[in-house]
Amino acid sequence: MVRSKFSINDNNGSVLITIAIFFIIFILATALVIDIGRAFVYKVELNKACMIAAEESIKCIDIDKARNFGENVLADDFEEEILYFFYSNIHNRNSYNIENIGYEVVENKNNPKYVKVYCKANIDCNFLNIIGINKISINSFSNGRVRRIK
Repeated sequence: MVRSKFSINDNNGSVLITIAIFFIIFILATALVIDIGRAFVYKVELNKACMIAAEESIKCIDIDKARNFGENVLADDFEEEILYFFYSNIHNRNSYNIENIGYEVVENKNNPKYVKVYCKANIDCNFLNIIGINKISINSFSNGRVRRIK
């Protein structure tokens, strides 16, 4: 009987190695999808919190100046309103660390056009630690437009 130089029985080791490599790649891809998916979910939550904080902060105008002079002047406590509405719309605070939150008033406090609320957070990775990625940073911001009194 003539034996072929290449037979199926001789390739068992290489098939096993190929399956092991593909299995490792599959596990790493799944880990990547899970951690990045979590980052997208948290980014949507932070974006919603920034948007609500920006929209609610522009409602904090000094009513007396608005009635008497027709001016949109932000009240002194609008910064506390930003923080209140931002943190009241964050649900999973233990899952990520908010590095900073801030605001910017476009033009000035006495004649604002926009209030921009921004934040940066870090998410601890569960699975990407295997390849050396310990955290994912996400940034979010939103603008709230001040409507003019006519």
